[in-house]
Amino acid sequence: MIKTSPLKFMLCAALLSGGWARAADGVTMNLEDLGKGRYRLEGHISVQASAYQTWKVLTDYENIAQFVSSLRKSQVKDSNIERVLLEQEALGKKFFITRKVRVLLEVTELPYKRIEFEDTLKKDFSYYRGSWEIRSVGNGLDVIYRLECQRHFVVPNFIAKEALKNSAADLLADVQREILRRNKKGLPGAYETKN
Repeated sequence: MIKTSPLKFMLCAALLSGGWARAADGVTMNLEDLGKGRYRLEGHISVQASAYQTWKVLTDYENIAQFVSSLRKSQVKDSNIERVLLEQEALGKKFFITRKVRVLLEVTELPYKRIEFEDTLKKDFSYYRGSWEIRSVGNGLDVIYRLECQRHFVVPNFIAKEALKNSAADLLADVQREILRRNKKGLPGAYETKN
């Protein structure tokens, strides 16, 4: 895998559930509870947009907190031809519990096709790894998000599952909305504030 632009994206505060769930129009996800704080997630976003525009949203690491509601911080710490080191901080909320989640993602890119990421900090998760993939389907794209993780922090499982489910659904909807917004307005790759 080759890393080109200095950025990636997957966010950390996603926390989980089980079964296929419809989050928004054109957004689906499946979350499996593997037991002992381990989860596997696969989500899909359907968009009518170019792979180029979609890629620009997924790799807009420095601005991702502007359009992903759960992210509080996303900062490129280091970048070279092979990988990006991306620090992210997200805020997960469920009932009366608010949890800050931090990851230091090592990100690799296969331009316009796939982004892989893995947490190297291992502060809040024993492991946290996944990918974003862009596939052509008919007249549009299927953007696939996968995540496998095991949490370190102690929270009742039903709360962690519901928080991950909601965070993942929000993440996918936020990314879809930004892809469609930029595609509709013909915006360049970088994030632009709304007038």
